[in-house]
Amino acid sequence: MPLLCGQIETDFSRAQLLRGLIRHGMLPEMRESSHYEEGKYIRIHLDSYMAIERIEDKEFLIRGDAHEPTGLIRDAESLSSALANIRLRHRMEIYNREKNLVGYCHWSWPLDAKAESTTVAQ
Repeated sequence: MPLLCGQIETDFSRAQLLRGLIRHGMLPEMRESSHYEEGKYIRIHLDSYMAIERIEDKEFLIRGDAHEPTGLIRDAESLSSALANIRLRHRMEIYNREKNLVGYCHWSWPLDAKAESTTVAQ
């Protein structure tokens, strides 16, 4: 299954991040879970499954999966655009079933090595 992993650097709270994503056209919701710090995470409603969890005071992790890498790349581009509009430094790596890097979306976080597909939110 194609996978997405990424990071967001910000001192926003989960609630501030949620409101910012809503303002920029995303459909997030706060969810309860025993698997995440403080028992809460943000679920993004897209064709792919995406979740954002706080791991430190100024860092969130993004994870996602989908049936096809093209759908995951498209959804990562949408999320990256929203995060860039909020002006949050972020990056997302997309891997295919063979665990090859096939996409990289970011704002103000260049990739060291080149991926086959690179998207930069403006």
